Amino acid sequence: MNITAGTTDCATGKAVFFDKKDMREDFTAVIASSSLPVVSKPVKFHGMYLLDGGVSAPIPIERAIDDGFRKNIVILTREKDFYKTKSDMPKIFLERKYRHYPELVKAMLQRPQVYNDEKKMCYSEQEKGNAFVIEPSKPVIIGRYCTKPDKLEELYNLGAEDTKNKLSDIRRFIALNNF
Repeated sequence: MNITAGTTDCATGKAVFFDKKDMREDFTAVIASSSLPVVSKPVKFHGMYLLDGGVSAPIPIERAIDDGFRKNIVILTREKDFYKTKSDMPKIFLERKYRHYPELVKAMLQRPQVYNDEKKMCYSEQEKGNAFVIEPSKPVIIGRYCTKPDKLEELYNLGAEDTKNKLSDIRRFIALNNF
């Protein structure tokens, strides 16, 4: 089985992906791939300082296609009609926090547009029959940094229920595409 960890290089603001062969026993690439900006320190790995891959490639469908995957199942964490409108953080704050990483700041400010473009690509691939997109059936009203167990469990249960409701369609997509 292959596994890929997506990260963002703080120096370039670009996505960097690590396959299983690149990973060490300590899972540094995986730790970097889940190191959220602002709340986590950049993780040093392979001579780079890295943060979460969602900064530069929030929905890495293009990477999957570039890797040769013609049929993809995409799980989104926001409902179909949700599109980002602006950066989560004020520019001045990001410029101060990451003054040594101006390309990272650019990537963080461009993230809403990148997210929207990648999301549109997912639905375009679905229309072509090349992807199956699973998204929440109701608006997600909790934030990225939520720590309330009851709210997180509610969202988890929504995901489980939405997936259960689409299971026969997922099985059909898999069967038709000879996974």
